[in-house]
Parts: sequence; C-alpha cells; structure tokens
Amino acid sequence: MPIRRRNEDQEPDWMAKKQDRQLIYLEQRVSEVYEVAQSEVSERFASFYSTYQTEYEKRLALVEAGELTQEEFSTWSRNMMLQSAQYQATLASITDVLVNADVVAMAIVADRLPLVIAESYDFVASLGFEAADRAGITIGTFQIYNVDSVRAIIRDNPNLFPVVNLPEDEAWNRLHVNREITQAIIQGDTMEQVAQRLQSVTAMDNRSAIRNARTSMTAAENLGRTECASRLRDRGVPVKEVWLATKDSKTRDSHLLLDGTEKDENGYFGVGIIKTPLRFPGDPFGDPEEIYNCRCRDNIVLQGIDHSNDFERYQDFMQTNYPDDYRNFQETYERNGKADERRNAQARQRELREQLRTGQWHR
Repeated sequence: MPIRRRNEDQEPDWMAKKQDRQLIYLEQRVSEVYEVAQSEVSERFASFYSTYQTEYEKRLALVEAGELTQEEFSTWSRNMMLQSAQYQATLASITDVLVNADVVAMAIVADRLPLVIAESYDFVASLGFEAADRAGITIGTFQIYNVDSVRAIIRDNPNLFPVVNLPEDEAWNRLHVNREITQAIIQGDTMEQVAQRLQSVTAMDNRSAIRNARTSMTAAENLGRTECASRLRDRGVPVKEVWLATKDSKTRDSHLLLDGTEKDENGYFGVGIIKTPLRFPGDPFGDPEEIYNCRCRDNIVLQGIDHSNDFERYQDFMQTNYPDDYRNFQETYERNGKADERRNAQARQRELREQLRTGQWHR
C-alpha cells in the first residue's frame, strides 16, 4: 500500500499558483474563440432565414389566427426550408465554423503546454539544487528544459496534447446544430430563440474545450515535475513525490483517497486504489475517469526547502545559471500580457473572426 502522509493544511507551491493563473488566461482565450464563433453562427443562420422570412412569418401568423394548423405549418417548414439545398449548405457552413473553433481552441492550449512543462521542470530543479547543496550532494551537469527541449518528452507522451478528431467533431456539431434548428423552425421560434438554441451548442463546445484545457494543463505541469524529480533522484538527491488533491465538492472520491500518498517504488500513484495507477495527476495513459478535468498535483518534497521562498529561489537559480531561458520564459508571459492590454474586446473579436472565416490561426 502507498505511504500516506498528513496533508490537511498543505497549500500549492508558488509555481502551482502561477500555472493556475496561466489556466485562467487560457480559458479566457478559448472563450473568446467561441464568442466569435457564436457571432458567426448567428450571422450565417440569419442569412439563410432572411430568404424565407416573409413567407415564414406570414404562415406563422396564420397558425396564430387559427387558419393554419401546426401540423400544416410544420410540413411546410420541413419541405420548404429544412429540405432545401440552401439549408444543407447553411448547416454545413455553421458546422464548419464550430469545428474550426474547436481546432483553434485546442491549438491555443497546445501552444502553451511546452512552456508549462519546461518551467515546471526547471522550478523543481531550482528546489533540487538547493536541497542537494544543503545535503552536500554534487549533482554535476544537469539538463535544464526550455520549450524546444521539451519536444522529446512530448513524443513519449503523444496523448498529452489535445487533438480534435475532425470526423467525430464534425458529426457531433452537425447533429446538434441540425437538431436545434429543426426544432426551432418547426415550432415557429423567433430569430432570437433560434440564436439561443444555437448558443447552447456553442456553449457545450466551449465547456468541453475548457475541460480539455484544464486536463492538458494538469498533465503538462505534473509531467514536468515528475521528469525533474526522477532525474534528481538518479543524481542521489532524496526526492519524494506526494499526491496533492484540490479538496472541494468537485474532487473525486478516488483522488481524496490518493491525497497525501507517495509514489510506490515503481513510480506510480494509486496502486491498490484505482484501476490503472498513474505516473502523475493527469497522466494521459490513465483511465479517462481519473484524469479528465483533474486539478491535483504531484507535490515534490525535498528536505530543508522552505516554500515561502520559492519565487526567489527559482528566480536566482535561473538568472544565475540559465539567464537566456529564464528571459525567454518571462518575455513570453509579458508578451501575452501586453497583447491583452493593447487589444480591446472588439479588436480581438474582429481578428479572431477573420482567422476563423479564412481557416487560419496565427500564434
């Protein structure tokens, strides 16, 4: 059985809190994509609707006046609108908008993951070097990760990056869009009601993308931590990895059981607790029910480390030993921050809309 340690009052370390802020940034960018997609979807349906608007409203008025039955109105709607070539083209067009939004959203997430892995790895390294120094252990040459060197790790973890299965995504969006439009037209909904129905589909895509972002961010951060912990251990530095759960009403029962447990001698969490043990929280090779939307962390425990000085320790370590990599990390974050300050909501919407319209997206 895994060792369990008291963990009631443990707080996430400085890097964990920083990555939480990065997740908020990602969620905002992802939501922007779907705001633009929703606007585009509404415009494309409005264009289709305008062709039939006069006759549609005339027949709807006859229903309300009792001169036309609802069944007759529904039959006309299906024959004249839903079975037209123009409707099929509109349905395909709206589906394309949503699929493109899904692809762009996941590209935004994937673009950030190498940075998360590298910085989480280097953060643990800064703790490890100080712990080794206090214990009189010589580490020697130790590879520090930057975004480019992370590519090898990613190749060994192909499931880490969120990937849109285009045929499945297209089929799902087409089914739900068609269902909402069909019900709206047959029931005589107003344009505003149709827009709300379509917005519900976009909102489902948005929520799914945000869950994927959280899952991928959890995996990336913890992968960086465990990779560095393993290398420190190989150099003789005593390192313990302890599961740290985010405790609230959303926490899985299994992850509450894992909270405070250490990895076993084979490098896995959850032996005897969950069906498929995990190398770290969010392990892409784990069962979906254990990793999807996980917010837990691989807490690195090193002797003599005071986590209240995490930022200063990491900053001094990187600036002293790897100034170029550290500067690149900070410039990336600063560049994102300045971009957000420089562009107001309207400008971002125009930019993203054009990218979605043309099928292009620039990092």
